[in-house]
Amino acid sequence: MAASPTTSKQLQTVLGWLEAYNAWDLDAIASHLTDDYHHYILPQSLGRPVSTSKEQYVERFRQYQALLTAFHVVPSEIIETHDKVVFHASSTGASATGVPYANEYIIIVTLREESNGTYAISHVKEFVDSRFSADFFEAERKRIAERAARAAL
Repeated sequence: MAASPTTSKQLQTVLGWLEAYNAWDLDAIASHLTDDYHHYILPQSLGRPVSTSKEQYVERFRQYQALLTAFHVVPSEIIETHDKVVFHASSTGASATGVPYANEYIIIVTLREESNGTYAISHVKEFVDSRFSADFFEAERKRIAERAARAAL
């Protein structure tokens, strides 16, 4: 996802953020976020909590890192305005128990120019494949609990 020399600073920030996800590097992911970062996983019917700070998002993301051992996201269409980047993407990966992971997203990224002229991500609205997400994470948590119960015997 290398940016070309003519890629806007906003899109460069988003592409760097996606590369950090692909590296599964939480520190690099967080480096692209404002301190007052907000992250919404939608639709709301999933009941996922809103992260209202970078610190809170990092803590919640650690929980997902425990469920997935590999993750790779690829944007297929990107739309950009002066302060937003919207993209359709798909991801693949593997769960902690070895089950394949594949999801689809529409992600709306709001960026803010920092005092040094760089851009940081202040808000993300992440629309996920709700059926897949609900089923996958519920089943993965059960598989992990079953594995732990067997190990305790």
